[in-house]
Amino acid sequence: MIKLTQQEKLARGTAKTATVAPRSVRAIKQDIKVAKRALRVVRSEMKLAGESVDKDGIWLCTQVIGRDGEIANSKKPNPMIRIHSQCLASNQALERKLLLLAEELNLATEAKADESFSEFA
Repeated sequence: MIKLTQQEKLARGTAKTATVAPRSVRAIKQDIKVAKRALRVVRSEMKLAGESVDKDGIWLCTQVIGRDGEIANSKKPNPMIRIHSQCLASNQALERKLLLLAEELNLATEAKADESFSEFA
């Protein structure tokens, strides 16, 4: 199940009225930093996989030993195609996670500002 942003929940009418206290700003920023680093790694892996498919092609020629013990030439799909598609899925998931973390950071900073502002009232 896909996690929805607060705006999406409000648009659907499924937002909770009582929400859990947000995490600390420092913890959220740390999670954003880790997600951005993972996104960079996934994008570089996706680029390398794409370059490998461009260079080697979709099919790879391999040699296999048949039942009779003779060597035969065979073609198999390039495994980099699967890696590239997995990187695409990971890229989308990480971008979604960054969107959710950014929204959580906004909520946490608003809550922190409200708390500090109410202290002076």
